[in-house]
Amino acid sequence: MKITLDLPEIEGYEYTGEYRAPRNTEYHLSDSGMAFCNDNFVGNVKYLILKKKAPKYKTTTVDTGRELFKYVEIKALEDALKIIKDMDADPELNSNRIPETKALKELLN
Repeated sequence: MKITLDLPEIEGYEYTGEYRAPRNTEYHLSDSGMAFCNDNFVGNVKYLILKKKAPKYKTTTVDTGRELFKYVEIKALEDALKIIKDMDADPELNSNRIPETKALKELLN
């Protein structure tokens, strides 16, 4: 059996295809149609599970004739600073799970 649903697009998130009770710190589609994360979710109420999308950063390469410069958008630098700050606050943080970290690593390669 195949079921097709028209779901709202939520900027910065995508659906995982799962419909179940969310785990702690997991994003889900709330009753109001927005992404919601409850740190202490208790219960068996089922929701559509969401995950954060990795941002797509813009790069611009400028050739001055003497040197080649690569510029990245400010959002990439802001995300990098936030990740560094979070890692300083919690050294046990697995930064590879953060979508922004993966996108920044791809940007540097």
